[in-house]
Amino acid sequence: MSPSDEFACYASGLEGLSLSGQCSQAKAQRTPPAAQINAIINKVNTMLRANYSQFADGIIDFAADSRLSNPNDTTYFYTDKTHLNNTGYQVVADLIVAAVSPLL
Repeated sequence: MSPSDEFACYASGLEGLSLSGQCSQAKAQRTPPAAQINAIINKVNTMLRANYSQFADGIIDFAADSRLSNPNDTTYFYTDKTHLNNTGYQVVADLIVAAVSPLL
């Protein structure tokens, strides 16, 4: 099972894949443990970092930026530890400008 299939399955709230790549089980009755979700996210990120040149001219790797890697840092994240605050979104904007400007 590919990392992207795993991620899609969990993101849709379904578990398991059939041989045809379709989620085969009914909606999950539980949320997968955070460690399992993070492992899938890490697999997908690794796959994208290694293969982006096959489908894109560049990549902006927000997850690799040290300022955005610690959701406990309220300098960049709200206290819900999930959503970026204005400073965090400014980091995202700066990364986008830095990546796109050379292409203009």
